[in-house]
Amino acid sequence: MTEDRPMQAEEALARMRELDAVVRRQSRWGVRYLALFALASLAFTYTVGMLHGEAIAVATVAWIVFVAGTSLWAARQQVHREGYARRQGLVMVGWGTTYAIAVSVGSDLYAGNPAWWAPAAVATAVPAAIGAVVESRV
Repeated sequence: MTEDRPMQAEEALARMRELDAVVRRQSRWGVRYLALFALASLAFTYTVGMLHGEAIAVATVAWIVFVAGTSLWAARQQVHREGYARRQGLVMVGWGTTYAIAVSVGSDLYAGNPAWWAPAAVATAVPAAIGAVVESRV
């Protein structure tokens, strides 16, 4: 009977490693999602800062469609790494904060000024980019 226990333990460890590999492979979507969000945020923030009038509304509608579509896609993913929801929440708080600062300061003081909107766009992309890097290493 005691001879079976080391074999069972080895089998259990092998199965655990196998399942871990499956989870890692099937949860890579989180890295792609966050990287895509970073790029889209960069483009959206710069575009909104450089546009005027109705063009801002068109860009905003495109952003809403993008966020809704990617959010629905993300919600349909069946495999999540442990702690992903918390990490994504932190990313979204970081993004919301940087975006709010960029727009609240830039809209009045730097409308159409690429010297403000280029770095502001990068700043809004940083939280999701960091999230993608962190997610790739978890």
